[in-house]
Amino acid sequence: MTSIWLLMNLAVWCIQAGTLIAVGIVATQLLRWRHPQSRLRFLQLLFVVSVLLPFLTSWQSQITTRVEAIAVAAPLNMPDAVVPATASLPWELIILAAIGSGMLVRLGLLGIGLAKLKALRRIGQPIGIEGLTGVKVMEVDGLTGPAAFGWLDPVILLPSGMSDGPLRRAAILHELQHVLRRDWFESMIEHVSVSILWFHPMVWWLMERIHLAREQAVDAEVAGDGPNRDQYLEVLLSSAGLANLPSMPATSFVRRPRHLVERVAFLTKETNMSVSKTVASAALAVLVSGAAV
Repeated sequence: MTSIWLLMNLAVWCIQAGTLIAVGIVATQLLRWRHPQSRLRFLQLLFVVSVLLPFLTSWQSQITTRVEAIAVAAPLNMPDAVVPATASLPWELIILAAIGSGMLVRLGLLGIGLAKLKALRRIGQPIGIEGLTGVKVMEVDGLTGPAAFGWLDPVILLPSGMSDGPLRRAAILHELQHVLRRDWFESMIEHVSVSILWFHPMVWWLMERIHLAREQAVDAEVAGDGPNRDQYLEVLLSSAGLANLPSMPATSFVRRPRHLVERVAFLTKETNMSVSKTVASAALAVLVSGAAV
């Protein structure tokens, strides 16, 4: 496998995956898919299919092999005077090296984020929450906002200056729901995926939509219906001033403040979606995305 062959296949995959992701996301928006959990699973499936596209098609290697053969054979038919006397570093190797370096940097930053979370856990002070068992809750000095991480031994981290009240209780319930759903494991897979495929903007867009769908699903489960929903909405709006945790791979009540507008808008509307409408939306989205494949 030569560098030009690898780079051309990577370019083909970028176009294919970008088209599939764009079609899938636009389909969910046009269909007004209101059920967040099923929308989350569809978007995750969309990402898996996008990554597996090279294994679902067989013509890429044939095309790139022919192009490479032409590129290699062409200089043989050229006059000797046209062939450059000095060789320079191939441009395809420079691009591949840049992509590989970006992967290493992104994975390194992810490792640093995990190390920061472990350090916060070591310095945290355990606190007891009435009625809560099986999950550790700690107060941490210097923490900018509530967060949760860990799969086998999950922990919820709270800022030490966060006074007991509706905001703190809502944050704990929100992070507890993430823990019960085992969302941190999925979140880690997404962080690693973005680190490896950092060069593809459509992957970033898809991960943004996946994260938003997950947060909306948790919001819907925690908020419930009736007066609890109104109170949760007020708490969510009041949390806009909390800082996020961009460098740490942890779930957070307000990890992305820019999503608050969509989360609030989602809760202010009717979130219940009948099974038939959910199935119809899923079927149409899968059909459209399948056509894109």
